[in-house]
Amino acid sequence: MDHAPSPAPPAGPPPDPCDPDVRRRLLALCDITSSADLHAEPRPLPPVETDSFLQLGGVVYFIRSRVAAGDSFSVYAGAADDVHVRVKVDSRRVPWDFHQFRRLRSSLPSAGPLPRISCFLFLDGCVTVYAAPTRHLKFTELTGGAIPPDAVLVGRRAAGLLDLASALHACGLVHAALQHGALTWAPGGSDCFPADWSSSLDLELQRDVTAVGGVPSAQEYVRLGVLRPDDAPELVDLVGVAEAVHLLLTNERMVIVRDGDDGGWTAELFSADKCRDVFSRGWRRFFRGLLNAGGRSPSSVLLELKEQLGELYQ
Repeated sequence: MDHAPSPAPPAGPPPDPCDPDVRRRLLALCDITSSADLHAEPRPLPPVETDSFLQLGGVVYFIRSRVAAGDSFSVYAGAADDVHVRVKVDSRRVPWDFHQFRRLRSSLPSAGPLPRISCFLFLDGCVTVYAAPTRHLKFTELTGGAIPPDAVLVGRRAAGLLDLASALHACGLVHAALQHGALTWAPGGSDCFPADWSSSLDLELQRDVTAVGGVPSAQEYVRLGVLRPDDAPELVDLVGVAEAVHLLLTNERMVIVRDGDDGGWTAELFSADKCRDVFSRGWRRFFRGLLNAGGRSPSSVLLELKEQLGELYQ
């Protein structure tokens, strides 16, 4: 007697693109183990605390303070021989940050003030070190300096965030968490880099992630309605830029609300009924541009906002 074929089992949810095992398999496709800046350490992760010393590869680092933390990692500010560093200690033994930062750095025509990077793989985790390229270059956090920062510094840092997002997207990267704690600034106000890449994606390796619905850190914005599941994945970085700039301007977390007659999204403190002068109205346009970018090319939005900033600070 002929039997009908058994139905295929229902497809499960797609794998988390940020899962350590997924990333480990992706990195196996890349030749990062041959890098002279990736070092194997056949021992457990050393304890790392503030106001203490950490020895890595023959260099002694003074760990000054913790500047960011997540479920499996901490990022510290420190120094070695008067060179400013950021040190990320991760309990996952996957050098994803090392891979992502090298991808960004190699895509730029000039590394400029971007730090040198090295990574130490331990038996139960890894340590990534970002070292300033010169002794005279000092790192600061997103709101480092005057609080609130002066108008010129805010403009420079906002422009730097737009440039960072543009550079990431040009080489197929999505950071997906451009927020306070992940960003470190160099002098001059406009040069910044992420010291944590925990939420990031490499769209050249992760070709199955084609929309915001596949970006884990974007799902809060999808639930709010700010992003749609079928939006381009890069749009989560535009919302991240808005969050970071809002913190620069107000020293407060951004609350996203509907705004004006058209019901577009903006930051609550920059809604139509609260913007009374040319600068606040200019920032309202800035936030609306970042938070209502669905259906547009992310690169064109970033370019347009960079031009708007130039006009605002003429």
